[in-house]
Order: sequence, then structure tokens, then C-alpha cells
Amino acid sequence: MMKKDTSPIKDNITELQRTHELIYEQAAILSRSEDIPTAIQGMLSAIGNFVNAERAYIFEDKGTYYSNTFEWCAPGIQPEKDNLRKIDSDTVSPWTDILIHGECIIISEVEAIQEEHPRIYDILKPQNISRVVEAPIMVDNHLIGFLGVDNSPVKTSQRVAETLQILGTFIAITLKNQEGRLESLEQANTALTETNAALRVAYESANQANAAKTNFLSKMSHDIRTPMNGIMGMTTIAIAHIDDKERVLDCLGKISSSSRHLLALINDVLDMSQIESGKTTLAKEEFNLSNLIETSLDMIKPQIAERNHHLNIRAMDITHSHVIGDSLRIRQVFLNILGNAVKYTPDGGILSLSISEKPSGKKELGCYEFIFEDNGIGMSEEFLEKIFQPFEREKDEHATNVQGTGLGMAITKNIIEMMDGDIKVESNPGDGTRFIITIFLELQDTNNVPMPIGESSYAKPQNQLLSLAKADYSDKRVLIVDDNELNLEIASEILGMSGIQIETAENGKQAVDMVSDHPDSYYDIIFMDIRMPVMNGYEAASAIRALDRSYTRHLPIIGLSANAFAEDVAMSRNAGMNAHISKPLDIDQLSKTMHKWLS
Repeated sequence: MMKKDTSPIKDNITELQRTHELIYEQAAILSRSEDIPTAIQGMLSAIGNFVNAERAYIFEDKGTYYSNTFEWCAPGIQPEKDNLRKIDSDTVSPWTDILIHGECIIISEVEAIQEEHPRIYDILKPQNISRVVEAPIMVDNHLIGFLGVDNSPVKTSQRVAETLQILGTFIAITLKNQEGRLESLEQANTALTETNAALRVAYESANQANAAKTNFLSKMSHDIRTPMNGIMGMTTIAIAHIDDKERVLDCLGKISSSSRHLLALINDVLDMSQIESGKTTLAKEEFNLSNLIETSLDMIKPQIAERNHHLNIRAMDITHSHVIGDSLRIRQVFLNILGNAVKYTPDGGILSLSISEKPSGKKELGCYEFIFEDNGIGMSEEFLEKIFQPFEREKDEHATNVQGTGLGMAITKNIIEMMDGDIKVESNPGDGTRFIITIFLELQDTNNVPMPIGESSYAKPQNQLLSLAKADYSDKRVLIVDDNELNLEIASEILGMSGIQIETAENGKQAVDMVSDHPDSYYDIIFMDIRMPVMNGYEAASAIRALDRSYTRHLPIIGLSANAFAEDVAMSRNAGMNAHISKPLDIDQLSKTMHKWLS
């Protein structure tokens, strides 16, 4: 029998033990020391080395400003304490407003806060700080300062935050005692007891998390190999029956289905990784909620039609359809929940979606409630308690053959909470499931527009390749930019079905030169890969926009990238691109993009 690899659990236990030792050691030093400043300075050195940070420090509240009163720096790192003696309280208020509630701050990528908190960004960026973790120092429920580290590894940020929070408590107790306001050491003993209990909970939680992840990796190995086997097996069969058109078409259909499933698996894992690392951000863009729902439903049409489901849609009391938010993430939530409803509802089932607008209490905000219902297999009470935990799936005979990672609901809940929203679920085995989602979205400065959505039922959609082939763009010219030969071939073949004239470039520099060398209006649209040698897609798009020619300012540039996160889409737009299409290419999205910019 193969021995199970327990190294991740052992590593986690060892790390917890080391953390435990650090906390007790520093607490003991603080409690015994008669030279508190020296003891605190030593603590910062111990923290900084323990978490592999570049800098560890304490800022104290001085009334109208915060002062960097203690600082430790790793070898080769320039001290900043003298430059940070007086930081206006208003400048750091976005952080102190969080710290005052006893919560920690974890910033995994400083660039992400540039727009939202520019004054804090302007302090951090010149110091070459990319990551920060801050913990409050509280005395009698009052924030007297904060303890922080810079540029520690992202993967340990949560553990670092927990350690800093506990040590911040000891610093607060020490300072309180120093000022003669502490009657005895009972509070310190209580804190030590609570710390011990918290570490035991963390230890148990780490064991459970590792067990869940080990189980997840085992399942993922199976789930990835299954569609890969389908792709490779059907490819072999298609080649063996290359003269049998019907057999080949059947194989291609199954290859396509397996490919979509494999892509969904990969997307879920990447999304969860982004969420756990704290890198997920929400875009702020104007969109029409009605259009978003319609396009989301269009994307799930094939699944609904395949299972012969009936979908009822009701929109009630919707007065604001034009909103501001992250449309891609909202669509992701819709597709996750509707996709689950389709998968876990027997053929011929009934699905429903009700949409209503509720009072938000704020003039600039719209409150939207979405209720998803189905008459599917339902969920057990036991599973309902952990439905939003990563890597969890219902252990039910009816759900055994349903494909998925167990990450969809965890991702959905995280997205909704990032929108200050809420998600509830009601279900019983055999009685179907009901999800109630509430989200808040900024309102655009437009007149109220009712949402024209009614009851719908779907038939199977037409083949998108055939739809693209029927288009006629023979009078148009496209420039496809990609350093990968196979990607160029695929894009050229698919786009060529529309009759469009095709030219290609192998990198961004070559693309810029080709646009520059040809007369105005020579190209009608550009499809631009992002990651390329010589000059990447972002740089190329910016360079094309910067050409001293009016036509290049309006020439449609569409980003093509394997990177599909919201921040990738935002970077494409910031570089001057008109849209972003993720790879593998979605034919429906490609067709709609062509129609939008060439018709």
C-alpha cells in the first residue's frame, strides 16, 4: 500500500509550533523587561526575521498624526523611521477605520490600492513596498497605534496577521502597565490563555484545511484526467474513422464538451487561488443590468436546452437598470448558481429566477435581490452547513456523476461579500434548492429605466461557427498579433470563415510597425495577444494609440489573452484596448465582438 504523504500537515504543525514559541518568548521578554523600548525593538527584530519581512515597525497615534516610533530593517533595507514621524491622521484613516474594530489589514499588492487610497499609495510606493500586513494595538478598546511588516511572503500573510495581532495585544498590555493603569498581571495571563486556545483552534483548523486540500487534490487528479482522457481518446477515434463524417462529428462534439469542462476546472482553481492570495479586486464599470442578465442567460442556453429544462424569469419593481460595478463577476455568480441548478435538477425540471429592487437606504446605491429556485435533488442539512467551504461537494448518490471542483460556491460567496452583499440558501433532499442573493451597486447618473425581462424558455442555439461563417466581412481587414504559431493558425482559420482579409504579426513591435507603415483605415480591427516577446500587447496597444494619426485613436483593438481575471481586463482597457477576449477562444463572444466593431 502506498504511504500517504503527510508532509504538508507536518510542515503546518511545525510552523504553528514555531509561531507559538515566538509569541511566548516575546511575551515573556516584555513582561520581565525594565527597558520597554529595547524589548519592543527586540520584538520587531524577532518578528521581521521570523516572517522574512524587509521591515517591521510600530506607528503610534499622536492625536492629529501617526508617528513611526519603532522600526527594524532587514540587511540592505534603508530605514524610513525619520521620514515617517508625522503622517496626518486623515491620510491613514482608511486603515485606522478598519484597525479600530480590532481587524487586521492585508494588502497583497500595493498597486491595487492606487485608485482607492492614493495618499497611502504615495507613501508606500517610494519605499518599494509591494505587500503590507498591519495589526491594531488596542488599549481599553481604543486604537493607540498599529504594528506592521512590509514585503513578507504573500502565502503566509494570514498567519503573519494573526501573529502580529496577538503580539500587538501584549504590547498594549505592556504599555498600559508601564503607565500604571494595570492593577495586576491577570490580564496578561488571560491573554496567554486565550492565545493558547486560539493556537489550538488554528492548529485544528490547519489540520482540517490540509485534509480538505489533500482530498481536493486527489479529486482534481481524477477530474482533470477524466476530460483529458475524453479529449485524447476521442481524438484517436476520430483519426481512426477520418472518412466517417458522422463518427468524426460525434467525436468532435465530445472533445468540445470535455474541453469546456477542463477549462471550467482550471478557471475555478485559478479564481480560488486569486481569492486566497488577496489579489482579487472588483472592477468599477458602467453597464446595463438587464443586458447583463440577458447575456448571462444566453451563455447557459445550451445546458438548459440539453436537459430540457424550463426557465421562468420575473423582474419586479426594477427602476434602475443602469448601474456601476463588476459585470464579469456578477455574471460569474449567475452562471455558477444557474449552472448548479441545471446540473442538479433531473431532465425536464423547472428553474426560476426572480429579480427585484429593494430600498438601499442610500440615494446613490441600488439594492438588488435575486432569487434562484429549482425543483432538483436538493441538499442535506449536513452539507448546507459547509456549502460555502472550498473543496466541499455533496456526498449523494444522485450527485456522484456531476462534474465540478467544489469551489464554485466558495468563489460565489467571496464575490458577493466583496460587493457588501449577502447569500442565503434553503434546501431539502428531494425538494429542490432556493438561493437568495442581495447585492449593492452604484447607480449611474441616468434616468430610471425599467428592466424588460419576462418569462423565458430556451431551445437549442445554432452552431456559432456556422453563424460566423454566414457573416460577410470580405471588405474588412484584420491584423492578428500572436507569437504562438498554433494560436495564429486557430485565430486565422476561425476569423477567415467570415471572409475577412487576414494579416498577422509575431510580436507587438511588428504590429506597431505594420500599422505605422500602412495608410489610414488600412486595418479595420486588431486582435492583440498580451504576452509576447520584444513588445507585449499592452505596450503595443499604447504605442498604436500614441501614433500621430487620427484613425489609430479609434481603430478597434481587442485583447486576446489566457489571463482572464478582472484585473487583466482592466489592464487591457487602461492600455487603450476596446475589449478583452480570454483564451481559449469563445466563438460566440468572438462573433459578437466582430459584429459590434465591424458592422
